[in-house]
Amino acid sequence: MIMPDHVHSIIKLGIGQTLPKVLHSLKLFTAREINKCLSRRGKFWQAEYRDWAVRDEAALNKMISYCYANPVRKGLVKTARDYPYWRCKYEMEW
Repeated sequence: MIMPDHVHSIIKLGIGQTLPKVLHSLKLFTAREINKCLSRRGKFWQAEYRDWAVRDEAALNKMISYCYANPVRKGLVKTARDYPYWRCKYEMEW
């Protein structure tokens, strides 16, 4: 989910992948593309990130619900379904 000042993402790592490597690749690619669209150069993303391990389906559902509700909590929309900048392969019941 893309927010005005941050991004939420739930990533399932493959065999041999590490979160730092996946995020480095994602940030490198998206920074280049965004800078191209904005006709600018230089650093785009902050270096840090926060990560939480998902240990079971309940934790995954809680994390997905948190992401869906974030635009509502931030006052950007009245309902989560109204927010145009999210994509999730899971359907949520609201």
